[in-house]
Amino acid sequence: MDEIIDSVQSNVPNFLERAWYIGMCNAKEIDRILKPKTVWDFLLKKRADIIADHPRYMRVFLHLSKMKDYSGLESYFSDRHYKEYISLLSKQNQLKCQQIAYGDIFSNDLNGYASYDEKAGTIIYLNESLKYYNIFMNLALLEFKNEVPNYVRVNALRIAIRISMEKEAMDFLLDPRGTIPQDIIIRINDTIKMELQYIAGHEFAHYLCGHFDRNKLTIKTILSSDDGESYEKVYNISQRQEFEADLYSIKNAIINKKDLQKMLRAALIWFSGLEMIEYAQDIISPKSSFAVNTHPSAAERYNSIMNAFDISSSVKNEIDTIRKRVKEYKDFLMEDISLNYDEYGLYGSVYLDEPNTEWRGRELIDRVDY
Repeated sequence: MDEIIDSVQSNVPNFLERAWYIGMCNAKEIDRILKPKTVWDFLLKKRADIIADHPRYMRVFLHLSKMKDYSGLESYFSDRHYKEYISLLSKQNQLKCQQIAYGDIFSNDLNGYASYDEKAGTIIYLNESLKYYNIFMNLALLEFKNEVPNYVRVNALRIAIRISMEKEAMDFLLDPRGTIPQDIIIRINDTIKMELQYIAGHEFAHYLCGHFDRNKLTIKTILSSDDGESYEKVYNISQRQEFEADLYSIKNAIINKKDLQKMLRAALIWFSGLEMIEYAQDIISPKSSFAVNTHPSAAERYNSIMNAFDISSSVKNEIDTIRKRVKEYKDFLMEDISLNYDEYGLYGSVYLDEPNTEWRGRELIDRVDY
């Protein structure tokens, strides 16, 4: 009997450690997390720890784990945009980028960042929320063959802003917020593909331009919410280097003229959306005049791209239309945030339309349908 008790007691710590990750991770992933050996194991552990430490994320992944096609945490996160961008580089730069790890995690900032750990080395991160933020921001901004009602665009803008502030529940796979017509979602996804390549390219450009200086590391809050905060030791990048990485994300890519214009278009749309996010956040929570900006403003970065490259007339015409819409949205946000402040700050879900409509579909009930 004593031997049985000793055996059970000796296994309790191991069971408790594994219990943190049961549900969202498969058994092999838990083994890797508890005894990380490679940089990719450390990346997996970072993803899992952030989710485990934030009950709102954990609830979503426990739901996802019940789905037939869910095979584990690593398969949930896509690295396609990183690999697609790396494939555009010279062979020499491809080899350099293979020396570091990369992947999406849940974080505060829509801009990416890079961390350094003595055991893991350098890892480049983008915000996992971007895949959803970009859907709604592009629905608000882009032109489509079929007209999108203005109220749908406005609600899409609200959702994008709320995602950027970590106020929108990250359960889009369970509760998608609306029904977007197939022809529109195809155009949105084509734009997102290039946006994510450009944003990933920005982080790789920091690395290829030699901006990652281990003597300039700083502790940064990478995720903050009501559930707590997560910290990381990250590379401290200057604003001059941010501008340089913006340009070299495009310059480093070996692409034809048509694809170059696609990437320029994506970058200009990305910064146009980011400009509105900064505008909304400054209304909601104005920065102190003494605050230090870690990145140049989105408007400055937009202008830097416009001044550095030859933009085709077709892209210019589309961007001109988008910029007019940005100005109109700014005027709208100033009034809307003042009148509906709580709707931007409360955690929960916002939808494209009312239940049982063309742009919403059937109303899904929390804890009943998902």
